[in-house]
Amino acid sequence: MSAFLSAYNYLGENLPKLLCRSTLFSYHNAKPFVEDHGISFLRKNHWKENYQFSFKIYNIASNAALATGNTQGVTILTDHVFRHARSFDDKLNAHYVMMCSRALTSQVLQALEKGLQILSLLGEDVPDNPSQNTLDQQVSQILAIIKGISKETMMSYRSMTDMRKLIAMRFLAKLQVCFHEDA
Repeated sequence: MSAFLSAYNYLGENLPKLLCRSTLFSYHNAKPFVEDHGISFLRKNHWKENYQFSFKIYNIASNAALATGNTQGVTILTDHVFRHARSFDDKLNAHYVMMCSRALTSQVLQALEKGLQILSLLGEDVPDNPSQNTLDQQVSQILAIIKGISKETMMSYRSMTDMRKLIAMRFLAKLQVCFHEDA
């Protein structure tokens, strides 16, 4: 039993790292690998016993399901994350994957609504129906701000490290694609 617990603990600590770092690993072959060597290996109370491992493996599997077009798998896997996640931040990737899945299945309006809802919860205000004039003014203001900045100066700025801002940018980028698909 001790060898089993040792192997279980080793996998719990290292499998997500190995999966994420492998250069030969793709989402296409991730789903069967994760199901065979990850999720099916988990014990009954795995979310309580090894939260980080369960959290990582379900996020990897939901991304793999999305990448392979398995929308039913996305729903099942993200539902597990929604039920067991300890915080709103832990649910953000699952919300993003679910939004992308909806966009893939021609549920663009639902994807837009989900994205806007999450952005609002992240504290990002997105106007409901901005006029073209308002958008043009915003773009002009941004261009005026960055016009005098050299490429070298721009590249020397620190990278964004605020995880909530980074995920908000992912949602915004996906929403842009959804808006164009819906138009």
